Amino acid sequence: MVVFFIGKVYGIIRYYNVRNYDKTLLIGYICMLFRINPSKND
Repeated sequence: MVVFFIGKVYGIIRYYNVRNYDKTLLIGYICMLFRINPSKND
């Protein structure tokens, strides 16, 4: 589930309490996760 994956990422961000919220950093982080496990959601 993509929605669950996104929710999990947001949960990690909230867990670490990122003060400087940057969309570019978020997108890069998500892309990094997809590059690590590209076939996990396939």
